[in-house]
Amino acid sequence: MKKNFKTLLASTLAAVMVLGAVGVAPGLSASVRNHVIGEDFTIPVPTAPGTTVARNARAVVDVSNAREGYIMVSILDESIERVMVLIYGPPREEGAARVRYQYTISVRGEDEWAVLPLTEGNGDYHIIVGRVVEGGRIASLIQIPQLTVNMVNEFAPFLHPSYVVNFNENSDVVEKAAYLTRNSRTVLQSVRAIYNFVIENIEYDHDWADEVIAGRQGRHIVDIDAVLYNRRGVCSDYSALIAAMFRSIGIPTRVNEGWVDNVPGNTRPVFHAWIEIFIPGRGWVGVVEFDGNSWGLLDPTFSSTGGAAARRIITNTANYRFTHRF
Repeated sequence: MKKNFKTLLASTLAAVMVLGAVGVAPGLSASVRNHVIGEDFTIPVPTAPGTTVARNARAVVDVSNAREGYIMVSILDESIERVMVLIYGPPREEGAARVRYQYTISVRGEDEWAVLPLTEGNGDYHIIVGRVVEGGRIASLIQIPQLTVNMVNEFAPFLHPSYVVNFNENSDVVEKAAYLTRNSRTVLQSVRAIYNFVIENIEYDHDWADEVIAGRQGRHIVDIDAVLYNRRGVCSDYSALIAAMFRSIGIPTRVNEGWVDNVPGNTRPVFHAWIEIFIPGRGWVGVVEFDGNSWGLLDPTFSSTGGAAARRIITNTANYRFTHRF
């Protein structure tokens, strides 16, 4: 069936992912450094040890593991209905504005935490935890005006489970990734096995996309195991699913969100999500070789929908401009 590319990507314009998260990684596993997928990578689990915190009666922000690429937030005042966390990362270049990340969290009480990644690398972060009030304004509950972060390595935020890539050792996606890569001996073999599974078995959810476009669905909750079970999703689901699978076997993976140019049926750029991985010997790449000859962007949504138009988009990385990464 021919896919509608306008529907395919427009759905993410209004999609806001709302979920809790777990995990953090100490570094790049030996198996990935050596181009071999082995059994030495353990999915990391996040902690909130309370070593370095900002706290009041309404909220607590634990930054004890900021060097590992994440912070943890808990809302103590359970009467607060809507909470948003704003993370302003360091500028990407001199003179540029800070990069703003916005997360709506639902955790409440001392025992529930949201784990939020610090994906803009080393530098100074400004963190605001606020209550959403009339008109969509943010009333501050607690702030950390300056959090200086020097991460253990560049991979830390992109190996652990997080706000967008939400999984743990008991997730079905972890078991599936292990099964798919059981015979893999290199990173590229594992990437090929997982990537091909996703693009061949996950169907684009046009019904959900239509709901979002019509304004009947304003938020999108990514449940990665549900995507795997239902075999349906939109671009944010595809990217989160495949990123969780890659990370679970020790492959650093970024989920990028931004704009794609030259999409058929659209006169303007459209909002989208796709991924990058770290390949030993090549570094961070947005393309990966699958058949030994051709290269294609790691865009599981477009690859899944197929067709010549999709291939033209994927094979030209100049079409992709990221604004945020997770």
